Amino acid sequence: MKLIDILVRDLAEWPCPGRDVVQYASGRLNNPLLKDNIYLDVADDYATAVVKESEWQAALEALQKPAIDWDSAPEGYPLWIESKVGGNFDGWYLEHADRYYNPWASYCLKKHEAENFIVHRRPESQPIVIKWKEGELPPVGVECEFLRDPIHDDWEPVKIIAHVTDYGLQKVVYQGNDIAGITIPSRFRPIKTEADKAVEEREAMIKYAQDILPNTDAALIRTVCENLYENGCRLDPSLAKQK
Repeated sequence: MKLIDILVRDLAEWPCPGRDVVQYASGRLNNPLLKDNIYLDVADDYATAVVKESEWQAALEALQKPAIDWDSAPEGYPLWIESKVGGNFDGWYLEHADRYYNPWASYCLKKHEAENFIVHRRPESQPIVIKWKEGELPPVGVECEFLRDPIHDDWEPVKIIAHVTDYGLQKVVYQGNDIAGITIPSRFRPIKTEADKAVEEREAMIKYAQDILPNTDAALIRTVCENLYENGCRLDPSLAKQK
């Protein structure tokens, strides 16, 4: 969870008016004007986050607003538009060309004036995400990857059909485009997201640098490699295989 989300959740008032707040690795809020130490859950971004009072206030107000009742939207009007500047044009709209129109066509908003309002779009139906880890029993119905050829590390996308017990051992029934069968749970893994692949690439770069520079501070290597990765540098896969 980000630091701003933790502050919104846990603080009823801003601890230090007029000053930004950051956080130590211990969870303590780091601000010289705080009279008493305040310890909160350690944020995922504690090392870089700097939260302003105005940002905290805006996030708090947004959290306190009632949720949009999408079921009450008139047919064909999938947008809820909220004013930033006051006035009485909050409501349902449809999008056409360079404008937004309400159901009575009595009011329209121009897209080039978007700094004056917030457009909320009806969320699309999201598939249920089933979380599990490699090595665990994959849930029935989940789409994952099956280790088709362990020698060549060949993975194939499949869907889990059922769980069965075979001579006292729990096994998995799976089906893919041109394969199907029953095997042990350890031959399945979740499908990697782009974020997962990015983490693996970054860690491979860090490991390679640490291997070829064994006497260099590990924390320094990590910081440098993370900065290089964020700026588009990538490790040649052939180098990683050589180590």
